[in-house]
Amino acid sequence: MAADLATRGTVLWYDPCKGYGMAERKGGTRVFVHCSALPQLNDILEAGQEIEFVVEQTARGEIAKQVRPVS
Repeated sequence: MAADLATRGTVLWYDPCKGYGMAERKGGTRVFVHCSALPQLNDILEAGQEIEFVVEQTARGEIAKQVRPVS
């Protein structure tokens, strides 16, 4: 992981049945979100919801880790 600094973004879409979705960072970069990145399995993200997360670079692209809603 490049840095442990959290960034903010917005949920573009999230499918709780599939357990994944996409978010967009401030500035327009899209990031993959997997249900394993949510602190609780009951957490469901909704389109348009503002979230905070840590970005990790993988061989398949950027993914969100440590996802939490912004209050």
